[in-house]
Amino acid sequence: MPQGKAYAAMLHGAATDKLPLLCGQRGRLDPYTRTLIVEGEGITLSGITEPCRISTHKLLCAAGIRFTQVNHTGAKERRINTRLISITLREYAEMLGMQSTVTTLKNLRKSVNRDLALLGSALLSWTETIRGKTVSHINVHIAESCGIRRGVIEVTLSEHYADWLICRPLMQYPTALLELDERSAVAYRLGYKLALHGTNSHNQHLGTAGTVRVATLLKYIGLADIDELRSKEQSYIYRLAKPLTAALETLVRCGVLAKYSLCGTDRNRSFAEWCHQALSFVLNGLETT
Repeated sequence: MPQGKAYAAMLHGAATDKLPLLCGQRGRLDPYTRTLIVEGEGITLSGITEPCRISTHKLLCAAGIRFTQVNHTGAKERRINTRLISITLREYAEMLGMQSTVTTLKNLRKSVNRDLALLGSALLSWTETIRGKTVSHINVHIAESCGIRRGVIEVTLSEHYADWLICRPLMQYPTALLELDERSAVAYRLGYKLALHGTNSHNQHLGTAGTVRVATLLKYIGLADIDELRSKEQSYIYRLAKPLTAALETLVRCGVLAKYSLCGTDRNRSFAEWCHQALSFVLNGLETT
């Protein structure tokens, strides 16, 4: 098992937390703007010409980590010093677990440019509950400008998005997640959700940071339509249970999880019983008591 994987403090909220569910979704074509509209539970992504990818969310998280580092995020006061985020291409390659060879950096530049184009054109709409009240954000630009200049990735967050983000809570983002790509999309979504749950101070206070219901995870990782499977008791083993276990094993191998415990499947266990069970997990290098 990989040792010593790091965590990075990152401001986060409903927009960043729900976005992974939209990654890889083609959505529908807006007949007027000829751009894609991708909808999820409580979030809509529009204004894009190609689907959002896991790499897009990873770049947004890297920007969120740097935004957290360069701005004032103390417990008593939150203050924006700058909306400009700068990360060298070489540094970003290292964050992704890549070797900084000429070929690697060339290919990474192409991938980052694609994700920057999406972040620059994207409009996000989402709802969230803040202090018991439902708040809606409509057609918010994530970035007002972005690009790669002299080997440096530069993203200037929009004023609306930055003002929203600076007031959001902190999570501990497991940097090992950055090493996962589109081939491990389910594992990435799952790892992000477990990090959200496991590093949440309220859950830690209640002593529930290391356990989460399987049904809660299934709503987040988007493996299959749960309602459709309720009438097909046996199909859940292949469409949900096995992919979930495979994703958990991937998270152990990459160093996000130290260990986990999940009951197996058998033909005597109903779909409802399997969903109701709790997954126990330990984030690698971080206590979740």
